[in-house]
Amino acid sequence: MQDHEVMTWQAWTVLAMILVTLVLLFLEVGSPEQVMLGALVVLWNMGIVSTADALDGFSNTGLISIGALFIVMQAVDKSRVVDYAARRILGAQISDRVVLLRICFLVFSLSGFCNNTPLVVLFMPIVRDWARTHQRAPSTFLIPLSYSSIMGGMLTTIGTSTNLLVNGLLEKQGYKPFGFFEPGIVALPMGILSFTLIILLGPLVLPDNKGGLFREVREHGDNLVTALDIAEDSPWVGRPAVDVLISMGLPPSSLLKIRRRMPTDKAPSPLHLTVGSAQPRELILHPSEGSTSDELEQSFQVRFLNLDIEATCEGDPDIMEVQPVRNTETAQGGDLLLLSLPRDRVVEVMSKQEPGIRVRSMHASQAASGQSEFVELVLSASSPLLGQPIYNAAQIVSDAYNAGLIAVRSRYWGTSFATSEKPPDMITESPFRRQTSAANATFVAGDVILVLGATGNSYPNSHFLLVTRLGSLPKPMSWYDLIPLVVFVPALVLTSLDIISMVQLSVTLSCVFILGGWIKAGDIRTIVDWQLLILIGAALGVARAMAESGLAAGISRGIIATGLPNWLAPSLLYLIVMVTTEMVTNNAAAALGVPLAIDLADKMGLASPHPLVMVVMIAASTSFASPIGYATNLIVMGPGGYSFLDFLRLGGLLDMFWLFGVSCLLPWLWPMASHPAA
Repeated sequence: MQDHEVMTWQAWTVLAMILVTLVLLFLEVGSPEQVMLGALVVLWNMGIVSTADALDGFSNTGLISIGALFIVMQAVDKSRVVDYAARRILGAQISDRVVLLRICFLVFSLSGFCNNTPLVVLFMPIVRDWARTHQRAPSTFLIPLSYSSIMGGMLTTIGTSTNLLVNGLLEKQGYKPFGFFEPGIVALPMGILSFTLIILLGPLVLPDNKGGLFREVREHGDNLVTALDIAEDSPWVGRPAVDVLISMGLPPSSLLKIRRRMPTDKAPSPLHLTVGSAQPRELILHPSEGSTSDELEQSFQVRFLNLDIEATCEGDPDIMEVQPVRNTETAQGGDLLLLSLPRDRVVEVMSKQEPGIRVRSMHASQAASGQSEFVELVLSASSPLLGQPIYNAAQIVSDAYNAGLIAVRSRYWGTSFATSEKPPDMITESPFRRQTSAANATFVAGDVILVLGATGNSYPNSHFLLVTRLGSLPKPMSWYDLIPLVVFVPALVLTSLDIISMVQLSVTLSCVFILGGWIKAGDIRTIVDWQLLILIGAALGVARAMAESGLAAGISRGIIATGLPNWLAPSLLYLIVMVTTEMVTNNAAAALGVPLAIDLADKMGLASPHPLVMVVMIAASTSFASPIGYATNLIVMGPGGYSFLDFLRLGGLLDMFWLFGVSCLLPWLWPMASHPAA
C-alpha cells in the first residue's frame, strides 16, 4: 500500500463512516452486526473496498475458528466437569474474600482454554445459587466472576474471540501469528495482581444487597400474583376464560394458568397437565372458609426457601393445570385463574362485583408446581423482544414463548412487577445512554425477564444470553458424555506446540462431535452465535478499508507528529482501543485497532509490529468499567441487579491499573526493537 502524505477523500470518508458507526453502536441504534454490516456495505458500494476485500473477512481463519469452537465447547460442556469442580470448591461456609479468591482463580485458569463467554453462562447460576443458599448477596460475586473470565481469556489465543480475531488479522497481513501462550506473557502477571485488587476492594465497593429478579420476587411475592375463583354457579362457566378478564378490564396476557379440579369420570385433555397435590411446606396464605377452591389453593402451596421452588407430588390425579391458556379454553366451576397482577390492581378495575367471581390473594411461590417453573432470561442482541415496548411485554412473551410474564428488569429503569404497567417518566440511571421518555421505553440487550412456563418449555439460545431454570436438577450424565473432554485436552496440547493450527483443530473437532452424535446437526443454528460472526466479518471488512484508504497511515503519522517518545506509544494506543471497547464492543475495537498498530509500528521503525498488536489484543478485552463492551459483563448485569455505576466503581480502577501495568510491563517483557534500517 502506498503511503499518502495527505489523507485522500477515501480516507476521510472511511473516518467519517467509522465515527458514525461508533456513535450508532454507542446509542444502540440497531444491533452491532446490523450497524457494522451497514457500514461495510456503504464503503463497498462507494468503491473504497473491492468485492474481494469486503468479503474476505468472512473467510478469515479467526472467524472460522470462533464459529467452530462454539460447537466444540457445547460438546465439551456435556461432561459437566467444570460444574462439578465449581460446586465442590464453593461448598463450604467461608468468608466472602475466600470465595472471591476461589472463584477468581478457578475461572481465570479455565478461561484460557475454554471460551470465556460460555464459561460465565455455566458458572453464573452456580455462584448465584451458592450465594442464596448461604444467605449472601449474589451481587458480591458476579462482577468478579465476569472480570476473572475476561482476564483469563487473555492467557491464550483461544480464550476469547477477540484474541482469535486479532491473530487472524495479523496472519492475513503476512505476519506470523502469536503462539498459543504468548498473550499470557503479559496477561498472567497482570491477572494475578488484579486478583489482589478484586479480593481486597470487591467486598467494599460492590453492592451487598442485590440479586436477580427471583430474589425481588421472593421479597415482594405477596403482591405479584392474584387468583380469580370461579364459583360453580357463575354465569361465566362455559365461556372463554379470557372473556372474564376482558369484562373486568384486565389484560388477557396476564393469565398465567388455570388450576382445575378434574371430574373423576373424565380423563385429562392432552392440552392439560395433571400435576398432583403438593403438601404445604411453608404456609403463606391464611386459611379461608372451607370450599373446594380453598382446598385446591392450599394444595398448591410450595416450599419457598433460600433457593429452590419445589412441589412434592403425592398423586392426586384430580388436580390439573391448563397452561398455556388458549383463547378457546372455557372456564369451569371451581377454577382458579392465576393472574400476574397485584391484588390492588385487580380490585381497582372491578367497578362492580362480578357475579360468581371472587378475588383471592396468593404468594408468587404458589404459582409454581410440579409441572411449571420459574425461568430467568437475559435478552441477547438477537432477541425478538428487542425494540418492543416494555409495557406490552406480557403479550409478547405469551405469544412468543407460551409463558406468563412475572417481572421485568431493565438495564435503565429498574424492575417492574405489574406487567402492563408503564415505566417511570424518565430513564436516568445510565450515564452512558441518552434519556428516553417512558412512552418510548423498549427492550434492549441485557434486560432480564422472569417468566412462569411449563416445565421443560423451550427458550431458544439465540434469543437469550442466559436461561436459568430456578430449582431445576441437572440431567444425568453417561460415560459417553466424557469423550469430547478427553479428546479436547490432548488436542489443545497439539495446538500449543504448533503441531496443528487452531482453525484446523476447531473444524476437525466440530465435525467429529457432530458425526459422533454429541451435537445434533439441527442444533447448530442455535449453538453458533451467527450475529457475532457477522459482526466480526463486517468489522474485518471495515478494517481493510481503514488500511487500504490510507486512514491508518494518516492516524499513525498524526501520532508520530505529536513528538511523543516511542515508549509512550503503547500507552496511547492502549487508551484509544480501551475507550473504544468500553463504548462499543471488543471485537469492533480490535478489528479497527490492528491496522492502526501495524502502521504505527512501521512509522516508528520497529522491526516487528507484534508488541503493538499485543497492546491491541489486551486493550480490546479490557472492558471492566462498562457492561456494554463485553458479553460477560452484560450477562451478569441483570441477574446481579447491577447498575452502570456498580461496574464503574471497581471496573474504572481496574481499567487504569491495566493501562498503567501493561504500559510498564510490555516494553520490558516484549522489547520494541527498532529495524536495523531505522
